[in-house]
Amino acid sequence: MKERAHTVITTLLALVALGPLLAVNSESWDTTLVQFGFMTGDWSSIRPWLLDLGWYEPYYLYRLFAVINSLTGIPPKVFTNLLCVLSILGIAREVFLLLRSRHAVSREAAFVGAWVVLCFPIWHIFISSAVFINIVCLWLFLLAVRAWRFNKALAFLLFVLSLQLYSIFAFVIGFAVAEFLFTARRDNFMRTAVKTFLFCLGVLLLYFLFNLLVNLHGKDGTYNTINLQQLDSLLQYVATAAALMAAALFLKKKLPPDQAEHFTRSVAAALALMLFAGLAYWAVGRPLRFFSFGSYSSRHAMLMCVPFALLAAIAHDYAARFIGRKRLAAFTACVLTALVVLLYQGYDHKIAAVIYKEMLTREFAKTQAPPSGYVEITADGHTPPKHIHQYEVNMSLFQAYGKAAWMCNGFWESTRMLGLPALQKHYDMPQASRRLYVASDVTGDAYSRYSFTVKGFHQEGRIWYWLYYALGSYGAFEPRLSRIDS
Repeated sequence: MKERAHTVITTLLALVALGPLLAVNSESWDTTLVQFGFMTGDWSSIRPWLLDLGWYEPYYLYRLFAVINSLTGIPPKVFTNLLCVLSILGIAREVFLLLRSRHAVSREAAFVGAWVVLCFPIWHIFISSAVFINIVCLWLFLLAVRAWRFNKALAFLLFVLSLQLYSIFAFVIGFAVAEFLFTARRDNFMRTAVKTFLFCLGVLLLYFLFNLLVNLHGKDGTYNTINLQQLDSLLQYVATAAALMAAALFLKKKLPPDQAEHFTRSVAAALALMLFAGLAYWAVGRPLRFFSFGSYSSRHAMLMCVPFALLAAIAHDYAARFIGRKRLAAFTACVLTALVVLLYQGYDHKIAAVIYKEMLTREFAKTQAPPSGYVEITADGHTPPKHIHQYEVNMSLFQAYGKAAWMCNGFWESTRMLGLPALQKHYDMPQASRRLYVASDVTGDAYSRYSFTVKGFHQEGRIWYWLYYALGSYGAFEPRLSRIDS
């Protein structure tokens, strides 16, 4: 009966937490540029953009999806959506197995860890396919961790494939440190320490080898470079981890000696993983924004799903010894509900942006195409989604008129680009470079202005917006696009 309940809960959480990732069939954020490649077959600007940043695996997978699309008619977005969902499910399974095998928690606590992965509140970033490879690489890496115990050749292959996500270089050292914390004893301390050191040294040598063979830092050499901008975040984590470790040392007193030692090692190992999951991004000046619901910057917190799940399961396993089953189940349900609510904050923000762009496309399609050149769109009577870039608006006009002949402003909060001088400055580039902005067919420099009006629209989204999207009906917002005469 208990096993069936676990299966039912896992299935329901997977459907609720990951279902939206299968529902969206249009692209957002940077993958709008890839969508332009899918629609036109022109990859001349996309190839150097991705390859100059070292994103080899996603580029060739995008090309593969384009070929499959030409042969079968299956939209490329279907493949990236499926890969994201399968990867998250796979990560949840690997965390479950890790908790059972290495952390030795109860089966119920291991399920709690898997559920935390399923509900981790950043998965909304995969509404865009731009970072789909990140979650695939994390899954491959966790498969490599498990394979290391029985097939090191397979583990190394999976590990190398996972290194497209460069933060894995730091995360694997975190796993090595965690393993050291689990296995080091007085009688084997030096031997275990040397093995761990040599393993970490090997990872560093592999990193330097990658740095010679693969472009890790972009064409200008500034991408993913080490700096101290997030030093305060690292110090804050160290203080937090110290407090959690002190709490674990206090709580272990209620356990028998053998269980107390294992509990302490488990907590220390999870905190070590958390340190290196954060250090992978803090070291290059990237903050971990768990609650960036409108943007995609919470992608930097992706690795954290593993240590958070481990700590949740360890805490559940400990609490089960002292708290009644019903009270613990109620508390667990509250935590999972909170995670789902936070996750849907991100989903709702993302679907609002998708709907807004679709309304723009439809309204432009109803009007005569403006002369080729600059197009300024102002939001009248509402706040537009804050993270729609200019090339996404250009895509709306491309979808409406079948050509990329306009250079529009976006609604991204930090670069609104309102006014002709701002547009001219932003698009002051060779014609070939404009391909990367979905503006490759521009033939003139006319300046057209539009006012876009919607009613009752909330840029942060609402849960019922998903119904509007599923029906493709946005009449409730009364969208209207009006040409402003100069």
